[in-house]
Amino acid sequence: MNEETQFRPDWAYAIFACSIPVLIALLFLIFCYVPIGNRQEFWLGTNGVVGAVVGLGTLAGVVAAARQAIKAYEHSRAAEVAARFQKGADLLATERETSRIGGLFILRDVASAAPEQYYIAVADLLCAFASERTAPMWEARRRLRKAMLFGNTRLSPQDELDLKAVVESKTPADAAIAIEIIGKLRGNPRMLAIERKMARTITFRRVLVNEVEVNGADFRSTTWEECVFGLVAFRGCNFQLAVWRHTPVSGKMLFSNCNLQQAKLYAGRTFDGSGARVAFSRCDLSEAFLDVEGLDVSVARCRANKLQTIGTFTLSFNNSWVTSADARPNLYGGGAPGDSFRLMLGTPTADGAEVTTFGMPILAKDAAEGMIEVLIPNPPK
Repeated sequence: MNEETQFRPDWAYAIFACSIPVLIALLFLIFCYVPIGNRQEFWLGTNGVVGAVVGLGTLAGVVAAARQAIKAYEHSRAAEVAARFQKGADLLATERETSRIGGLFILRDVASAAPEQYYIAVADLLCAFASERTAPMWEARRRLRKAMLFGNTRLSPQDELDLKAVVESKTPADAAIAIEIIGKLRGNPRMLAIERKMARTITFRRVLVNEVEVNGADFRSTTWEECVFGLVAFRGCNFQLAVWRHTPVSGKMLFSNCNLQQAKLYAGRTFDGSGARVAFSRCDLSEAFLDVEGLDVSVARCRANKLQTIGTFTLSFNNSWVTSADARPNLYGGGAPGDSFRLMLGTPTADGAEVTTFGMPILAKDAAEGMIEVLIPNPPK
């Protein structure tokens, strides 16, 4: 039972208590005006006052009993939900994957049944669980990166193969389910209202996501810190105002039919991700900001009002559109002044809605037949 319910004044009992002296005074006034010969019938008759008082007393007793039964049910239900929350949390620590998955669904049901009391706790627990379950993959990647880039840690060929096998392995099923459950819970407006009321942000931290597909989840305003993405597909998801920070990509990160309005993606290719790319298909990228160092990026059939990209190695901007010429996207390539990046345009479909790169317009016809090299200019003085 929440605090508001627990300490709410019992208005029904207060009104009943106040009505007793009023009723007595009313009966006394009536008694004074009843003729003497009729007073016995008035008090003890078939429809007399005593019978009415007995009836009212019986009704009051029934109401009081019903309220006590409701209170007992609420206490019992609160205790049952608390017990289920504890059971779900305990199952996450078991060795059997099926038991852990069962615990995840128990926690989902608890958050749905009593969101004000348990939603934030369940969301935090599931985020921590996903991070813990992929921690061996994340740590193996850290060790492998340290050895390959800095050379101050030597690995035997077998150790290197073992670490690569861990890094490239599939995200555990229970970790993937935890991520999806959070996204599905947030599809309920009540959960988002609770987050706003408590000024909380759902944060995924150091989760390695590989060979995972998430459908129809709501990740708006979430934060992804140091998460590594291999082969992953988000379909029909809401990422409005979401932020990815320090996000290495080693495979293909696909967004299909997703809302990424005002999202910010700070991503880069991993040390072992030579073919890494981020692809957007049929998405809303209005006012999104993509800082994707060294990655191939594909934008196909997307709304791209005021989209900004920076740091791309190769950018394919195909059959996407804006709603007005004032909302044209601005595409920047990575590298130093004098370098170039490759750009391929399809056909932006709004009149006068040409793409600009470094503030200079590029018409679709200039790049319709294939890639063009866009020179990175010197910064303005």
